[in-house]
Formats: sequence, structure tokens, C-alpha cells
Amino acid sequence: MKKIISTEWFLMKFMFETDMMLGILYWFICGIQYTIPLINVWIWKLVIDQLTEIYLYGFINTLIWVYIGSYLFLHVFSSILREVGSIVGEKINRLATRKLDLLVMQKMAYLDIGFFDNPQNDDKIVAAQTSETYITGNMSWVIETVIGIISFTAGLIMFLSQNVVFGLVYMATYIPGAIFSYKHRKQVDQWSLNNIPETRKKDYYKSLLVDEHTAKDLRLYNLANYFKSKYNELWTKIRHERELLFVKGSVVSFFASLLTYMGIVAILLISVRSVILGTMEISMLVLYIGLAETSGERFKQIVENLGCQIDIDVPRVISFLDFLQCENEIKDTGTSEIPDYPEIEFRNVYFRYPGKKEYVLNNLNLKIESGKKVALVGVNGAGKTTLVKLLLRFYQPESGEILIGGKNIQSYSSSTLNRLFGVCFQNVQKYSLSLRENIAVSDISRLSDDDGILAAATAAGADGICKSLPDGIDTNMTRRFDNKGVELSGGQWQKIAIARAFFRDAQFIILDEPSSALDPEAEDCVFSSFGKLCKNKGGILISHRLSSIMMVDEIILLDKGSVLESGTHSELMKMKGKYAEMYSLQAEKYVGGTKNEQD
Repeated sequence: MKKIISTEWFLMKFMFETDMMLGILYWFICGIQYTIPLINVWIWKLVIDQLTEIYLYGFINTLIWVYIGSYLFLHVFSSILREVGSIVGEKINRLATRKLDLLVMQKMAYLDIGFFDNPQNDDKIVAAQTSETYITGNMSWVIETVIGIISFTAGLIMFLSQNVVFGLVYMATYIPGAIFSYKHRKQVDQWSLNNIPETRKKDYYKSLLVDEHTAKDLRLYNLANYFKSKYNELWTKIRHERELLFVKGSVVSFFASLLTYMGIVAILLISVRSVILGTMEISMLVLYIGLAETSGERFKQIVENLGCQIDIDVPRVISFLDFLQCENEIKDTGTSEIPDYPEIEFRNVYFRYPGKKEYVLNNLNLKIESGKKVALVGVNGAGKTTLVKLLLRFYQPESGEILIGGKNIQSYSSSTLNRLFGVCFQNVQKYSLSLRENIAVSDISRLSDDDGILAAATAAGADGICKSLPDGIDTNMTRRFDNKGVELSGGQWQKIAIARAFFRDAQFIILDEPSSALDPEAEDCVFSSFGKLCKNKGGILISHRLSSIMMVDEIILLDKGSVLESGTHSELMKMKGKYAEMYSLQAEKYVGGTKNEQD
């Protein structure tokens, strides 16, 4: 009950927080609209009384014109209110939907990265997004229900005061339909919740067929029919289950409605017979029919809506509120300031990804001294990128600590920590924006800094791209929203991503496999720029190409989440350990490849 009350309070408050004046207007319109039908039933009874007197006695009372005028005015007024209410309600819903979307986007933008590693959390996100319609559709539920109950109670009292048997019989005929409607809505809603994973999977297969990134594989491996069959299989299964629910619902609804109409017919026949026998006035027959229609329908709506509100709508709203209240495991409570060019240290760090048994980092200990450039090397899965993710606080260690400037990383706020780093991730993010924006997203406050953008592009070897574009750095990237947009190659996008990291002008630059899509000339340009830009700063370079990391101050070889070897290139080669073996193997393949090409 406490959750129900708090949920209804949230819904009511949310409407007025969305727009106070529109909320008040909508409540007023609802109140009038629910009252007019009941008033009109009584007015029409008075009109019939006057017509009866005219018929029997030939006396015309001027009140009849007042009643008819009032009846017509209220009908017209009700129609106008219905249209105005529809416009006001639609506007509130649009504003509320935008506000809800912003709440979800804001929440998702600041959730821990680890939150998205759990598939169950994906279902929570979908449930929260689909719950938005339940919120917008129920903001006025309290006022509508309160006014509806008042209207129903008043109508029922009038009904029962005239004929108790008629009132009770008619109300009873509405009970089965109301109960069924509630149960059917509950079944459909539960089915929708249970099918979220299946629906997401169906939509995933659809995305594979329409996404430009999978277009090459679809054609090369002839996968279209395979994914279409997977999509059709799930679509057919979901449609079949849904149709069964609705067919069953339609059949039972028909018999429930039939019972209701049997009640109406019974009351109508008995009333007509009483009028013929002279034991009932015609106006009372009109009143019974009007009250039966108004109060009976209201009764059904109240019973159905109360049940659905408690068992369907409230849980959906609660799921939305629970999502908004999800707390990050990584607490952003630090207040310390980071010193210039700080030292970074990993001390006895253990880490494994959520839901995994194996440790990615296993008692990791390493130190990056102030202003030093280091290279992280090792086979795939050695923990290189994971180390960077922990340094950026995308995750937090299971045990051990990470120190920056001698203080635990938790001593700094996320915003303070983020300003320390300029990062180029291995997976390049391609924004359908202008080239200017694609570079400046790393420091969007400097969007108008043309010189800084061009300098970063030059350092990343992307100056040629800027010069070749029709509108320079203001050219739109991709053709998603602009037919004149430019589509870049993977290597060109890699340069833009590196320029993005350089543009940030941070104290510490991190490049994660920056040369994976670059040609040798561009690769040499990037690594040379990395050395120049990190001259008075710190830097981490992750690369599989060992021949390109000679300029760093220290090379750290990771193996199974721990530091296996460290030192300069010459020192590591003298050790004749794992690094020397990897370097020699790469050198042999390169030389062998060159020789074969010459042959």
C-alpha cells in the first residue's frame, strides 16, 4: 500500500512538474467531463416530464426550453471540452515523454560501465523505457478515478433510490466484464514483460539485416536468409502467443458483453411493460436507461482500472523509478585536486569482469613516473586495455588500489579525473557530425578553436583529410543525415580518433592500439607525434607492433594480468626473455614477408 500511495503521488506530482498550468487545466476539464453526462441524464428526465404534461394537459411550461437549452449547451460544451482536453492531454504527454526520455538518457550516461555487462540490466533498461507510456498514461489517473467514483456513487444512489432491484441487477451484469478485462490486461502485460529478452533478440536479428556495418558480411557470406529465418522464427513465435492471448480475450469479452446487454434488455423490457401498464412514468424509463448506461459503464471502468492500476501500472512505474534509483558501485565522492604531472601507480591490483571467474589483472604492480611515456605490450587478454579502463574508473579493482599523485584514485571526482586524460580507444567511435565536432568532442568547450583542431589533426596525420574535404573541417561525416556527407575509411577514422585524443590537451595521453588501421607512413607520423606531445606529459601506448614503440621511456610486458618484464627496448632484448622472443618473431615475419614480396 505504501508503494501504491508513493507511486500515485509521483504520477500526480510528475504531471504538475511537467507543466503546472496545463496540469491544473487538464484536471479541471476531467472533472467537468465526468460530471456532465450524469447531469444530462437528469435534465433529459425533466424534459420528458414536461413533454408528458404537454401531451396530457396541453399546457406548455417555459421550463422545457430551459431544460432543452441546458441539455444542448452541456452537450456542445462537453464536445468542446473533449477536444480541448485531447489537445491539452496530448501536449502534456509530449512534454512528459521528453522529460522521461531525458531522465533515462541522463541516468544511462552516468551508470557504471559494468552495469551494461549484465544482460539482465539490458532487460531493466528496456522495461524502464517501455514503462514511460504507463507514466504518461496514468498521470491523471488519480483525479479521473476520484471524480469517477464520485460520479458513479451519485448515479448509483439515484438509481437505487428509484428502483433497488434494477440497480443491483444491472451493476451485477457489469462485474464479470470488469473482472475479465482486468485479468486479460494483466496477462497481456505479464506476457510482454516475460518476452522482453525474446523481443530484444528478434530486434537484434533485424538490426543485423539493416545495419550498414554488417552489410559486407551479409553479402560476402550470404547471411541474409539465415538471419531472416532467425527473425521470422522469433516473430512467428511471438505473434502466435500474442494472437492466442487476444483471441481468448475476444471470446470471453464477447460473452461478458452479452451478459451486460442481457441486463440492459431485461431492465428495458420490464420498464416498458410498467409504462404500458401505467405503473411507471416514461421519464423514469428514460432515467433508468440513462443511469444504467452512465453508472454501469463507470462502475466497470472503476473496477477494471483499480485492478489494473494496482497489478499492472503501479509495478511498471515502480520498475521505472527503481531504474532511476540504481546506484553506481563506483562512488563519485572525491574532492581532491590532482597535482600537475602526477605519478601513477597500481599496487597489488586484482580485477575480474562482472560474472567472470578468471582474473584479468592478477596482483598487478606497476608505476608510471611523472612525465614518463610507457608502452604496454603482451598477447591478447593480458590485461592491457583493462588496466586503462581501471585507470579511467570505468571499473574499480576487486582488491588493491590505484594511486594518482600519491592518493587513491577514489580521492578524485570523475570530472577531475577525466580532465587528466586524453584517450584514443581501440574501437573508434564514428559520430555522424561534422569533422570539427568529431575532433572537438574530447573538449567540446573549444568547438570554435580552429587552430587547435587543425593542429591536432596535423599531429595525427589527418591534415590531408581536412584539406581534401569540400567544406573543410565543417564537412559532415557519414551520409546518415546528409547525402553530401563524406564516408571515411577505417584508417582515416583512426586518425580522426587520435586527433580527438590529442585535441584534449590533457596531462596524460593514452593510445590503445592506435596503428591497427594505419599504413606504415601514417603509423610513423602518429608515434612521432605521440613522442612530441608527451614530451612534458605522461603517456601510455598500447600496441602489438613492437617495432613502433622505441621512443617510450619504458616498455612493460604484461602476461596473465601481471608485469612479467619491464625496461627499455635494449634492456629487454638483453634479458632474452618473453619480450625478446616476441620482438624477434615479429621481425622475422616482417623480414620474411618483405623478402617474399621482393621474390
